[in-house]
Amino acid sequence: MSQVSSNPVITPAAGYRMNSPLLFEYLRQLPEQGYYQFLDVTTATPGLLDFFARFHCRLYLPGCVDELWRMNTEELDTQEKVHAALSKTVLLEGERPAKLDVILLWDLINYLQKPILSSLIEYLLSTSTPDTVIHSYVYTRQSMPATPGRYQFTLDNDIQVETRTTQTIACPAYYQEVLHKLIKPFVVQRSILLSSGLQEYIFHLPRKNPGLFF
Repeated sequence: MSQVSSNPVITPAAGYRMNSPLLFEYLRQLPEQGYYQFLDVTTATPGLLDFFARFHCRLYLPGCVDELWRMNTEELDTQEKVHAALSKTVLLEGERPAKLDVILLWDLINYLQKPILSSLIEYLLSTSTPDTVIHSYVYTRQSMPATPGRYQFTLDNDIQVETRTTQTIACPAYYQEVLHKLIKPFVVQRSILLSSGLQEYIFHLPRKNPGLFF
């Protein structure tokens, strides 16, 4: 995947709002009486905390986007090193390991080196159940911002997107066939092209609880 030659300077560049129909539709159909565990790789914001206050849930908010993005296979040249780095960065292990219901990766898939992405999915698999889903956005145009964005829930059920640099890099523009290889054993459950040019995805494991209709 093409990247800038050095880490770009991260400065506020622009922001916009967008709808995220698959994400909100999925969250709306979760039974109100359930208890859920959510992982959001971004940092905690008031909007995010207010949004998830409607659920009986536990939130994992490691704020690890930049740490994951900067991982590379030159330094992490063995599976043991990658797993150790992921364990330190994603921070899910403890006395009672997480069993996640929803994993919010936002646009991170576009920025990770393929071996790192596959290792991240493998790592998250140990915290998954047959009903776990992954939500993500994939860029579809020739270029994309040089750094991952910041995504926040708004009070009126939109997503506020903050792009942090004016620099751009080549976009990997993953098709579903490639995504299936990178995120296996997860597969595409639903996908929709947004007006922003992002392809929104819900991924799930092949065995799905028939009680959750989506």
